[in-house]
Amino acid sequence: KNMGAKTKLQIVKQSNPKYLNILQNAISLGTPVLMENVGEQLDAALDPVLKKQVFKKQGQMVLRFMDQDVPYSNLFKFYVTTKLPNPHYMPEIFIKTTIVNFTVTPKGLEDQLLVEVCKIERADLEEKNDELILQISADQQKLADIEKQILRMLSEAKGNILDNETLINTLAQSKVTSSAVKERVNEAEKVVATINITREKYRIVATRASILYFIIADLAQVDPMYQYSLVYFVQLYRMRINKSEKPKDSEDLKARLDILLEDITLNMYVNICRGLFEKDKPLYSFLIAVKIEMGAGRVSDSEFAFFIRPEEAKENLKPTPSWIEESKWKKLSALEQVLGKRGEMTEDGKCLEGLRAIMDNDNPTTVPLPDNLDKSLTPFQKLLLVKVLREDVLTYLTEKYVLSTMGKVFTESPPMDLKGVYGDSDHRTPIIFVLSPGADPMGYLLKLAKEQGIDESQFNYISLGQGQGPKAEALMKQAQENGGWVCLQNC
Repeated sequence: KNMGAKTKLQIVKQSNPKYLNILQNAISLGTPVLMENVGEQLDAALDPVLKKQVFKKQGQMVLRFMDQDVPYSNLFKFYVTTKLPNPHYMPEIFIKTTIVNFTVTPKGLEDQLLVEVCKIERADLEEKNDELILQISADQQKLADIEKQILRMLSEAKGNILDNETLINTLAQSKVTSSAVKERVNEAEKVVATINITREKYRIVATRASILYFIIADLAQVDPMYQYSLVYFVQLYRMRINKSEKPKDSEDLKARLDILLEDITLNMYVNICRGLFEKDKPLYSFLIAVKIEMGAGRVSDSEFAFFIRPEEAKENLKPTPSWIEESKWKKLSALEQVLGKRGEMTEDGKCLEGLRAIMDNDNPTTVPLPDNLDKSLTPFQKLLLVKVLREDVLTYLTEKYVLSTMGKVFTESPPMDLKGVYGDSDHRTPIIFVLSPGADPMGYLLKLAKEQGIDESQFNYISLGQGQGPKAEALMKQAQENGGWVCLQNC
């Protein structure tokens, strides 16, 4: 969209009944078109455009489109995007188009978020960095042009080049220019390196935000309703950086970074919890805790994989004791291998007695681990061990783990705060209420409207139904012009 801003980029969707007419006009006028949110099937009417079936007619290039010969401009460009996370396109689509994978990666998003935080926290450095990058690029292009010019002049020179005074003078001048440009590039690169050292100090904030985004993106696998766009996430990220508390000493960078980490993590939790069902909130807080610990290197990938899908050991097994099921014994043996503690759990007599006490107790979470394991295992490894023995207390174990790593606030469901919801929205972001039977937010809305200076004449609400669509549209248009509020009920 930024690239096409100067060329009057037109944005269309297949849901727009007039999108083919818009495309036809763009083909003849030479303006670019971006078609958003397509599925795995493209409209057959687009085939002539995708195949670029252009031919000459009466001295003019034309394209047969919608049963008409449309004049074709070479300036026309056609872009198509999809929001599908893992689309499967047929081979003929690949033949007709150039597929570019813009799926964000953790490292790529981290770099993007680093730029965002530096733009706000150190706008001076980020602006200088952008200028220098452009300068270095222009100077490097100038060096390449000088080299091309020298090679061209040498290839076109006739006779003894030492007698060609024009060539000698041009070469001398090119050498002076080249030296000056190289020196400028070297100086600029030194300044960029210095700027990058300062920028890197903010990377921990970008890393944390990147971790949180991919946790939020994975929530769609729990329920299709839990889908949050990257644009929304970045807006929320910027807002939290701007709204977060500033340290008393403005030069105390460590204090500022600690504030940003805490504020972004907590507010991402609170904000996303507003759109989650109650049963899914503990899972979200647990994922935050584990992924942050993984990012810090305190939980390994193999340990998390074992938590998700514990495997059973198949070789070098000791005989299964009578007090434990065979499948649990095999998982316990596999856990030893994952943790690099072969024999410590399945061969040590005292340890086995301690594990048996956990198995037999009605309240296993109150039974301490054997001393050797209590001292050597991390909190997550202890969780894995008890999960293998007594999976029936897993909910309590995960809550206890979140409490020990993230704090009490992440174990509690955030209370409904309509004022906070309003503060996190803007005039382009509607607030949608998903209501259970009997719930009615109108009282809260009227109270909030009063607090925000919206009187009854500016607050309109309408219950949608047959024939109510035009009335709702009229109310929304009126509110856009006058700055009022509109509540659409029974959507």
